[in-house]
Amino acid sequence: MSFLSLSSFIVLFILANFIFYQDRKAPLMRVAFALCLSLTGWAFTEFEIRQAYELGVNYHYWIILYHIFRGMTVAFVLHFTLVFTEAKLLKHKTMTYLLIYIPTLVFVLYHSITEPMGKYEDIFNPAIRIWAYGTLFLSIIYIFVYQLKVNNRRKKQQAKYISLGFSIVVITNFITEFLLPLLQVRIPNLTTTAFTFTTALVAYAIWRYKLFILSPVTAAMNIISTMSDSLFLVNSDGRIVSVNPAVSNLLGYEVKELIGKPMGIIFSEKENETSPFDGIFEKVMKTSTISELETRFKTKDGEVIPVSLSSSVMRNEDGELQGIVCIGRDITERKRAEEMIKHMATHDPLTGLPNRVMFNDRFALASAQADRNQQKIALMFLDLDQFKDINDTLGHEAGDRLLKEVAERLSRLLRKSDTVVRMGGDEFVILLPGITCMEDVDRVAKKILGAFHKAFVFGDREFHITVSIGIAIYPDDGKDAGTLLKKADIAMYKAKKHGQNDYQYYVQDMNVES
Repeated sequence: MSFLSLSSFIVLFILANFIFYQDRKAPLMRVAFALCLSLTGWAFTEFEIRQAYELGVNYHYWIILYHIFRGMTVAFVLHFTLVFTEAKLLKHKTMTYLLIYIPTLVFVLYHSITEPMGKYEDIFNPAIRIWAYGTLFLSIIYIFVYQLKVNNRRKKQQAKYISLGFSIVVITNFITEFLLPLLQVRIPNLTTTAFTFTTALVAYAIWRYKLFILSPVTAAMNIISTMSDSLFLVNSDGRIVSVNPAVSNLLGYEVKELIGKPMGIIFSEKENETSPFDGIFEKVMKTSTISELETRFKTKDGEVIPVSLSSSVMRNEDGELQGIVCIGRDITERKRAEEMIKHMATHDPLTGLPNRVMFNDRFALASAQADRNQQKIALMFLDLDQFKDINDTLGHEAGDRLLKEVAERLSRLLRKSDTVVRMGGDEFVILLPGITCMEDVDRVAKKILGAFHKAFVFGDREFHITVSIGIAIYPDDGKDAGTLLKKADIAMYKAKKHGQNDYQYYVQDMNVES
């Protein structure tokens, strides 16, 4: 029988380590681990007692340890049951723990006194049996009722295995301590062996159904620690009380550098303005929640990161404000993609210049400003004179390179307020807002013509081209973009008829000539 106790000790030790490394942070797992350790100690002292008995040596101190471990096991069984079934008694933790552990401490203390006197069997054997059996029966009833009430299938399965395990212990104990002696059959107590099977069933439930590992608190901690979004817990004063690891990865701060700091320190703000978080804090207090608000975080190095922020208020059972949960998602890639799509919709893909869509927006803005300031707008329509010959003789690749170089030259000539637009093919439009005298328009037109005097060089080849320019004036020649473009185009053809490399203003007679 010594071999059986030793085997129980080894198996229980292995199972204790298995349970411990599943989820050492979960309260239920810690109690299960303590239960396994007490059982391991119980099995080991039982082994030592049997060895000492067979060798005929004193085993008095091993008996004291045996009863200590047995008493602690009974207490841990009840504690484990209450935690597993989420018993309401745990709301009054101090009183519950006193009820669980004081009887065990009393038994251990008095056993240490009465064992040397040889009176333990008379005084404590009946009492500890009543305590042990009562605890096991109470645990089985608690788990059985929990199994009936709970709706989760996996929790039901766990409860089934645990109640089965505890029942095995009770039945085994009853047979070896009461039934077999009545039949005058004497075998050693097999309680530790029965508890070994029980622990194996508990370990199987942990491995098979996983709910011990996914206890609500631990699951939440695991989710928070592994989520890619940045999570902040902010108290009612707007100060950070907790963050997850993703915050450090995103902002470059150590966790300790943020705890206790105002939440506003991570928000990008303009000079002489209050932190954007002040407005967010006020809004979430009124509405209780904010979803996907686009704002900007500021890293420890000062880099600005666009984020989508969701926030919600935390309250206790009495409805009192506890703080705010803020979750920030880095949307840098999304904003970059949006900007790219927006740019593609408003710019020419070859030259990078604004296209017709942006031209219409810029014209609307410039015309409103011109009306307000009593100014004019010059609209220049440009056409390259020899471009078709280059395309036909040297190919479209050379033509594309030439168009990009033309776009760069035109852009360098103009003010920041001016707009160069590629309308398509070899046609460009220039919008000159804020015109107060026509001499300014002449000067720009001559500057453009002069810019084309310089050859375009691609490798070892030179290209010489000229440009023809037609000019229409807002509001003299029209008040909408379509009319002005049409009249500037008429003027441009007039310039081509005059020998190219020239500019012409639109005049009423051109309609007759055309």
